[in-house]
Amino acid sequence: MLLEDGYWRRGVPLPLLAAVSALHPARRFRLARKGALRVGHDADFALVRLDEPFTLTDLHDRHGGNPYRGERFRGRVQATYLRGQPVYRLTDQGAWFGDGRGQLLTPAPLDPAPALPSRRPMKHLGVTRSALHPSHAVLTPDTFVRTALAEWPGCALTLHIAPVMGLGARFVQFSAELPAGAQARESEHGFQRFVFVLEGSLDVQVGGETRTLGPSDHVFLPVGAAHTLRAQTPSRVAVFEKPYESAPGTPPPPVCWGNEQENPGAPFEGDERLIARKLLPDDPRFDFMMSTMSFAPGATLPYTEMHYMEHGLLMLSGEGLYKLQDHYHPVQAGDVIWMGAHCPQWYGALGREWTKYLLYKDMNRHPLTLEARP
Repeated sequence: MLLEDGYWRRGVPLPLLAAVSALHPARRFRLARKGALRVGHDADFALVRLDEPFTLTDLHDRHGGNPYRGERFRGRVQATYLRGQPVYRLTDQGAWFGDGRGQLLTPAPLDPAPALPSRRPMKHLGVTRSALHPSHAVLTPDTFVRTALAEWPGCALTLHIAPVMGLGARFVQFSAELPAGAQARESEHGFQRFVFVLEGSLDVQVGGETRTLGPSDHVFLPVGAAHTLRAQTPSRVAVFEKPYESAPGTPPPPVCWGNEQENPGAPFEGDERLIARKLLPDDPRFDFMMSTMSFAPGATLPYTEMHYMEHGLLMLSGEGLYKLQDHYHPVQAGDVIWMGAHCPQWYGALGREWTKYLLYKDMNRHPLTLEARP
């Protein structure tokens, strides 16, 4: 299945398949001599003829049933070795099996937790998952650098996505850390703003109304809406800003409040393991959409998407694999992704927990009006 669906149909590189099926499980269960072909490890491996097709018929397990019986696959196992000794060979006369040599494997003891360093540890040789490509960018917390903006006094901001990236981004996405008592105000440049609370509690005052927002609460603040955001406790928020693209005969959008947890959402493309929640009304007055996508463990997007909409994404929980253009990126909670228009994109959730990400995309406006804007 990994070879047919992963390597042949989706182009997943063989080293990545080996890591997912051998190296990472061995690390997860602390099996010191497993998961890799190197000196000091058990020589467990299989020889596979990648392009040889076969039909799954004979099953060599105790259960005897398999939903893939009768299916055609590419990548036939020619031999299997266990600790350097052959236990299976495919011969002209059929399958040959050696003597069973199974052993009980127990995880290595956990290392004692190291003392917390006084500062962020240095990364060996500058290795990072962060990557910048013409069609997309993946930004990981180990590379974040905090800065400041005038309308967020006393706050620490991490500007993730902005036109200064040089990749054609038409919006700004940043994270803001507000100490208790800090107060932010509307954009000095007249940009509309969407705020999603990640941690803490803050009062939002706009149009004579004040509401206290907590985790998963969100608010859309249109152009011209004077407002303040005051932290009651140390708080952290995700913020998206962009110039408003008006449409002839369409009034501007209003202030919009909501809570992501109270939003029931709907199965995406009918898949109950993939839930989409729209955080803004599906209304032509809005020129962008905010939503969350939740994936059950093992769930994936049903197809590779490729469209004119630009994306900004914040991983809220879980981990998985994002295919962007021709690159596979392992991602986890805290990562930020920018996707340009027409960047091929696909995601699959890994691990034992649900994955959720917060997603921005522009919409409801003709792409030529976006191109014409200075």
